[in-house]
Amino acid sequence: MNKWKYIIFMMSLLLCACSSKAISLDEAKKVALNDASLTEGEVNFSKEYQDDDGYVFEFSNDEKKYSYTIKSDGSVGSRDYNSIEDHSQTTQDDTSIDPNKDTSQNNTRNTTISEDNAKDIALSVFDVTKDQVSQMSVTTVNENDYSLYRVKFYKDAQEYVCDVNKENGEVINKYTQKDDRKVS
Repeated sequence: MNKWKYIIFMMSLLLCACSSKAISLDEAKKVALNDASLTEGEVNFSKEYQDDDGYVFEFSNDEKKYSYTIKSDGSVGSRDYNSIEDHSQTTQDDTSIDPNKDTSQNNTRNTTISEDNAKDIALSVFDVTKDQVSQMSVTTVNENDYSLYRVKFYKDAQEYVCDVNKENGEVINKYTQKDDRKVS
């Protein structure tokens, strides 16, 4: 009798282990594309591999570059995306500047937004209100030839980060990730 209990116990353990099977690379890719509201035909993949955290994907379309980590259970571990700017056009414009030309009109582009404007933009991007978040902070960073406000805050065990161009208020980068702060 004990032998049968042992066999039934071992079989149930085996069945439990089989039911928690990790998803495949193709299934994880579908999760990332679905989360980004895109199809495989709309993007080009530059990276796709499995690591200790799950599956990692980097892909882009004409407008944005995406980076995803999909956990082995099929949930989104992290997501990040950036707007793609056509810097070749900017470079071309910069090299064709006439030194005798009046550039006073170009000075209007150098108006900067305030930190409060950057906070409002970040809250709007993530569709939350100031009352719903905690520990909001703003730092100034220089990244990829941009001067940015990096707005960071926390809500519902998630960290939210939004990089806002100081010059024009354009959102350059935004992402959410699990809040890994130690709670004491």
